[in-house]
This record gives sequence, structure tokens and C-alpha cells, in this order.
Amino acid sequence: YIKHAIESVLSQTLTDFELIVVDDGSTDNTSDIVKGFDDERIKVIVQSNKGPGSARNKALETATGEYVMFLDGDDFFLSDALKSAYHEITSKKTDISIFQIIKYDGDKYSENSWFNLDNFPDEFENRIFSPHECRDFLFDISVSACQKIFKRQFLTEINAVFPEGIYFEDMPFFFYTFLKAERVSIIKKHLYVRRKHEG
Repeated sequence: YIKHAIESVLSQTLTDFELIVVDDGSTDNTSDIVKGFDDERIKVIVQSNKGPGSARNKALETATGEYVMFLDGDDFFLSDALKSAYHEITSKKTDISIFQIIKYDGDKYSENSWFNLDNFPDEFENRIFSPHECRDFLFDISVSACQKIFKRQFLTEINAVFPEGIYFEDMPFFFYTFLKAERVSIIKKHLYVRRKHEG
């Protein structure tokens, strides 16, 4: 799936970005596939297997862009994901902006209320809000790191890091960053495809 994941970034309508690929001790031909791409926007980091928290932290350490988005190696972005997310976070000057995810099983796409941000009341759309306003449904917000665009300076200022050596590393990261944010927005648009497969 890594080839499709990388291609989904390189074919974005927004072209000014850096793509940091962290090979976290892969044991298949992932490394060869990644090396097969000849694009100066790609930075490749190879490390022994330390898990998703470590891989995300390594990417954050390496990142130089103003904004950060995450993409798991078996998922992919829709073609205008970066442009839409960038427009949302820059036009509203938010610390975090959250978008919709759609699931894909290799055959068909499907939606669910969690990834569709249905827990946000209608009045949250097209405006900036604070985490305090979400207290009644805080634990019903999707914690996925891949469903957000972050202002990198904000993450640096609050020293945001993923816990390492655990599953669901994005849950503590989400609550820490979200509750530290002052300006948040949502965009009710599918930008990210989460692949569901037996592996």
C-alpha cells in the first residue's frame, strides 16, 4: 500500500510540501518501493522498529514546514486534501483543523458518524471555536492524528510528542494538543481515506 500512499501525496493539487517517509523497520519490500520515487520533496528516514509513536515523533523532529499532517502507510489522501486543509487552517488561523475521513475496504467506500464529525453540532461549522466549547462531547471526537492539520509552531511551543511503545498513541496526543489549542475549526469534507484490510 505504500506506493499508493506516496503517490496520493505527490499528485496533490497543492504542490509546495515536504513528504517525510519514516521506514520503521519494515521487513518487506517497502524500502525498495520508497527508494523508487525520484522527487526532491521526499525525505526518507530509516530506523529500527520502534512503533508508530516513535515514527511520528521522528517525522515531527524532521519537519520544517509551517503545518503538519499525518498519513499512515496503508491509507491515502484524496487529491485536494492538502489544499483544502491548508486553506482551512490558514484562512481561520487555527492551531488545529479537523476534517472528515472516509473508509475503504478495497471494494467500496463507507462513512461513519465518528469520522464524519457528526458529534459536532451544526453551529461549529464555518467558524473558530475553543476546546472549552466541546466539553459536552469531548470524548466523542475522533482522536486520529491523521484526521487533522496542525500548526507546527503550536506543536513545538507546547512540546507535543507521541507516547512511544504503546498502541493508540494518537489518543493521548490528541487530548494533549486539543486541550492546549486556543483556535480550532472543522471542515465537513472527506480528505483522507482510511483503508480497512485483513492485515
